[in-house]
Parts: sequence; structure tokens; C-alpha cells
Amino acid sequence: DKEDDPAVRAEMPFINPVLTYKNYDPKGVISAKMKLDDTIRGITGSGYFFVDGVSFDINGYKLPKSYLKTSFSGTKTYLGMDVALKEDQHLKINGWIKNKRRPDFDLNILSDGIYFNELITLSKALLDSLGVKNNLSYMKAKGYFASDVSIRTNCKSLKSKGYMQIKDAALINDKTKLGFNDINASLIFDNDTLSINDTHLKVNDGELAVAGTIDKKADADITVTSDGLPLPELYLAFA
Repeated sequence: DKEDDPAVRAEMPFINPVLTYKNYDPKGVISAKMKLDDTIRGITGSGYFFVDGVSFDINGYKLPKSYLKTSFSGTKTYLGMDVALKEDQHLKINGWIKNKRRPDFDLNILSDGIYFNELITLSKALLDSLGVKNNLSYMKAKGYFASDVSIRTNCKSLKSKGYMQIKDAALINDKTKLGFNDINASLIFDNDTLSINDTHLKVNDGELAVAGTIDKKADADITVTSDGLPLPELYLAFA
């Protein structure tokens, strides 16, 4: 009976935003002049918000200089950003997004490689700096994400070219003994069609695979197959 269940007390560390921000040794320049309104058309705006040459030191993890440049015109937001995890690991996004009830965007996403072990290291450094308990020291990762793709869609039609891929990735938790191995994904966006090829992962001794297409009219034909997925281990890992 839920009424008889004992109360559970969850404690979160107190985070002083001023001291935390100072501890990150932030560098960079912010320029802004903008006005945003929530209207029946969606979120409308005018002006700009720029962050240039920003870098942080998060508990010893030094993030190289990155930038974010946005400008607003009506319901459209123009975006240019370059986020760096390391000097040779960048994620660049350029294009525009319409802030309407229905998603509508035209974006180019470019990265020569973002390595998953760096994401684990950065996440642990961030959580440790905030005093949040975590088990990321038990996590091991390999492989990378890469992309050179242009996507234009309003969820009714698709115009695209390029690719996104995850190559030879793995994520293993030494504490729960749960392993996601042989993670590969190949998303090809040529000819205004998304083709999902060679996309699969292994969970311990089980396997999950996805294949199919989404055409230029946004009609999807996707097949998902699985064999021997370890449900108890998955439940314990995410419960």
C-alpha cells in the first residue's frame, strides 16, 4: 500500500552558483542585446547573443576555447557554434531553427570525431565539481561519433545530404557488469533520404539492430530486431 510506504528523503548538495562559476576559471567575452516573446505564432525575438573564446577548467579538466553565436529575427533563430572537448575534438553546428509549435530547422552538423571516453571523463569532472555522487569511475568507453550532414526538415518533408556515424564504440560498467559493445551506427542522408545501415549494438551476449529508411516525404520504414537482450541486467542498470 503506497500510503504505508516510508517517506524517502533525497539529499542534494548545496551549490553556490557564484563560487562554482568562479571555481571553473571561466574565460571569454559575452555580448548580448535581445528581446524574446512567447506569442501565438511561437517564440519570437530580435537581437543577438554571442559568447566568444569561452573556456573552462572543470575540476582539472580543461575545455579549450569554444564559441556560440545566435541572432533572432521573428520566429527564426540563427545559430553558429563550435564546442571543443579537446583541441582536436570539435562539434560545429550552423544553420537556423524556427521557434514554432512544429519543429522546423535547417542545420549543418560537423565533427571529425567526438570520443566517448572524453565525454565520460568530462561528465565525471562536472559531477565531482558539484559534489554530486556518481559511479562514473566504474564506466569505461571507447569509440567516437563523427558527422558531416546537412538537414532541412519541418517534419513533413526532408532535404538532406551527408552522414552521421558511431564507430567501434563500447560502454562498460565494471560495477554492474553490464556492457554495451560493438556499437556502430551509419546514418546516410544522401538524396533527401535517411538510410539507416549497419546500425547495431551488443548488450552482454544479446544484440539489438536497426535498419530502414525515412524518405523525403518523412515516411518511415524502420525495422528493429533484438535477440537475447538481458532484461534483468538492463533493469538493474537503469532502475
